[in-house]
Amino acid sequence: MARSPAKLNHPIRGSRELPELPAGRTVNFDILSDFEKEEIRKEARAKLEAREKDAAMRAFLDAEIARLDKEAHPDAYEEEKEITLDGLAPYADRIVLDGRHYMYGRTYTVKKSVYDTMQEIMWRTRRHYEEVHRDPAEVMMRAQQEISKAGDGYARVSAANGRVTRF
Repeated sequence: MARSPAKLNHPIRGSRELPELPAGRTVNFDILSDFEKEEIRKEARAKLEAREKDAAMRAFLDAEIARLDKEAHPDAYEEEKEITLDGLAPYADRIVLDGRHYMYGRTYTVKKSVYDTMQEIMWRTRRHYEEVHRDPAEVMMRAQQEISKAGDGYARVSAANGRVTRF
């Protein structure tokens, strides 16, 4: 039984990459006919369009996955804000939140909830510093004024907040 020509193995068709030439030698495109050049151009356009279409499809798929994920988990995609840590009290050189250090004087982009927390921490450190580190002369002057208003000389000044306590 003889085999039909359709059953014979076909040669492997490789890509149309140019073979490497020895150094100093260039390719002569003039040996191609105008018809061959036009066919190659058509093939190149088709490959480029296919590659760009594939890239567009992948980009659209990634964008759609991100959009659906954002709809499914809105808490994970909270608004982000920039904050500069310049409002801390002099004794504080950083804020530590969830084990992450935020250093004084630097600018960070954080989620809105973290931004609000950092703003409150900065405000509280300044308030604490102002309460604790008052001018001693001013505290004594206010205490004397309070004592003189009351008439009796029995008054005690609180060291924690600088207010006069009567008894």
